[in-house]
Amino acid sequence: MNIFGNAQKYTRSGHISVELRLEGTPSDDAGNVSKGSWETMSLHIRDSGRGMSSEFMERKLYRPFAQEDSFAPGVGLGLSIV
Repeated sequence: MNIFGNAQKYTRSGHISVELRLEGTPSDDAGNVSKGSWETMSLHIRDSGRGMSSEFMERKLYRPFAQEDSFAPGVGLGLSIV
């Protein structure tokens, strides 16, 4: 929810796309998905918001309390927790 919340907070107009994928699903010889566990579940969130600079993504993205815009709401813990 934190990643989606950030997409929503910084996308004033445009789009936000949320996609949940099951990858590597086990199947039988006929191609039917068998009951059981999947190898990977991935969540993809894309938006047309303002984004982050490449410098911030390389150096501070996952650091606790790091914010590219110090005037933005929040404390900068989101991606360091995720």
